Amino acid sequence: MHLRAWLLPGLLCMVSLAPTPILAEPIQFGFTGVVVATNKPGTFPLGQPVVGFYTFESTTPDDNAVNPEQGYYFGALISFAFVSGSFSALATEQNSDNLGGDIIVNRNSVFQPHQYQVWLGRELDNGDPWGPDVNGEELWRMVIVLKDDGETAITSKALPLAPPDLALFTLKTFNLIFETDPTSTPGGVVFELQTLVGPVTPTASVTWGSVK
Repeated sequence: MHLRAWLLPGLLCMVSLAPTPILAEPIQFGFTGVVVATNKPGTFPLGQPVVGFYTFESTTPDDNAVNPEQGYYFGALISFAFVSGSFSALATEQNSDNLGGDIIVNRNSVFQPHQYQVWLGRELDNGDPWGPDVNGEELWRMVIVLKDDGETAITSKALPLAPPDLALFTLKTFNLIFETDPTSTPGGVVFELQTLVGPVTPTASVTWGSVK
C-alpha cells in the first residue's frame, strides 16, 4: 500500500529504530491538452481542453530489472485526476480496487521503441467509479502515451522523476477507454497533450473546477 502525501511530513519527523528506513517520496506531474478524436462528442467535443495530474511513488522498484531496455514500474501510481468540460474523474487506491496504475518506460523495444506510458485500469461495476457514466458507459481505462518514432527521446529506462519533454515525442496522447471501446489505445476519446509539467506540490483532489 502506498503512503499518502499528507502522511509524509509526519513521517519525516518520526524517529525510527530501523537502520535504513524507507519513506514514501511521492511526485506529481500536471498536464494539459485538447480533444483531437472522440466517439462521445456530447461530453468530449473536438477542441475541448483537459487539465489533470498524476501522483506516483518515486521509489517504486523496476519489476523488469533484468532487462536493460524496458522499465516496468508496476503499482507506481498513487492518484490520477482530470477535468474536461463538465466531466471530472479521480482515481485513487480507495476507489480503484488497488488502482492498477503502472508506469512503463521503453528505451528500446521491438514492439514499443522509445515509449513512456502511464496506464490505469479498474474493474467494471465495482460500485465506486472514477467519474460519471457517459452514455451509460463507465470509464475503465486511462492511458498517457508518449512515443518517439525517431527513437532518440528516451535515454534511460529509469523511472523519470522530471516530466518527459513533449517536444521530443512524435505521439503524445491521453486516452480514455469506456466500457464498449476497444481495450487497447487509442480508445474512444483522445486528447493531444500540450504541456506536461512538474514536479508540482501533491494534492488530494482536483481543484481547478470545470475547464471551459
